[in-house]
Amino acid sequence: MLTRYWNSASARERLMLAVMVLFVCGALLFAVLVRPAWRLVRDAPATLQTLDAKVLAMRAQAAQLRAAPAALPTVATQPVSAERELSGPGATVSEARDSSGATTVTLKNVDGAKLGAWLARPDVQKQLQRVSVTRDATSGRISGSMVLSLTN
Repeated sequence: MLTRYWNSASARERLMLAVMVLFVCGALLFAVLVRPAWRLVRDAPATLQTLDAKVLAMRAQAAQLRAAPAALPTVATQPVSAERELSGPGATVSEARDSSGATTVTLKNVDGAKLGAWLARPDVQKQLQRVSVTRDATSGRISGSMVLSLTN
């Protein structure tokens, strides 16, 4: 149908139609490609100025943080209580603190699984200095001593 119309149109109508198609294609090209790029180039100086101000503010903040003394938050650690957590039926646990801040824990007939779980805790591992225990071969119960440092 378009081919028949094109063939029957005069040279002047063909020229006008070609010019209109070129005009529409040019307008689309401008709207899709040129105008956004043009807007970007136009707004770039203001955007760069804003970003430069942000960079300067962050550099000033970084300089302040570098100059400030490093203050670590102090966390008061609770001393580990072996008596409360390891005592049980038939088990005896006693604690004795000395003047240096060390705690000696004496164990008698403590359940091995309970002691293993207690020793695996991170707060106990931080304070643990020395362990000297023996395991009864028949009952699996543990006896011995441990030295924990008091870190407050």
